[in-house]
Amino acid sequence: MGKTQQNQVNTARMVRIVFCSALPQEIQFLGRWLGVRIPSYGPWTIQEKTVFGQAVILAVSGMGRERMSRLLSALGDQPVDYWISLGYAGGLDPVLKAGDILEGTTVRTRRGDILAYGQGEKVLAAGSPILVCAEEVILTPQEKWELHERTGGMAVDMESAAVAAHASSRQEPFVWIRVISDAVTETVPPVLLQCMDSEGFPSVRAAIRGLVRNPFGMPVLVRHAWRSRRYGQRLAERAVRWLERFRGEGD
Repeated sequence: MGKTQQNQVNTARMVRIVFCSALPQEIQFLGRWLGVRIPSYGPWTIQEKTVFGQAVILAVSGMGRERMSRLLSALGDQPVDYWISLGYAGGLDPVLKAGDILEGTTVRTRRGDILAYGQGEKVLAAGSPILVCAEEVILTPQEKWELHERTGGMAVDMESAAVAAHASSRQEPFVWIRVISDAVTETVPPVLLQCMDSEGFPSVRAAIRGLVRNPFGMPVLVRHAWRSRRYGQRLAERAVRWLERFRGEGD
């Protein structure tokens, strides 16, 4: 068999794993580990790298389920072996602290649960913690506690339902990996939302405007930047473990 033919066979066998995040900060450290650059600001990003004999795709959509759904549609129809929603989440269960990491296969929305397709050996088994997918940012401890009581969810984000539904529609496995960015007792500072642009990405210009209106918000932004860096590293470490688990499946 010629070299070109052999490469074609290897490509056909290659496992494809897609990591989906809303914000660049959630996936930048994984990008650095892979040797690809994820811009800190929008627009959406799709990067691909081969590692451990696997095709790894990093996709960044901007905040919100609709933006994530549009990005997923742009990825095309090529088969994917694992869809992984990677990023921050607000804590709902009092046992969780900021910085804790959860993994699961169940996403709960107001319309019901979305379960991962094919609960196989490499995807988390039944008994997954519940990740609630909200339509908007849940800001206050009271809102978080009420959501926990109503849904039984341990954490909340805004995008994983889009990834779960997309994977399920294609009958392809899905898992979410979330680091708790704020515990149930913490209020999400409004100044953080003021730093986002109209496409759901962090914006320096928007941050400056927010600080002009509220100069006392600077310590909040500094603390958030420190947490983002630390938690982004934790997400990357956990994502690499998943890549190592899948190593050799394409052989």
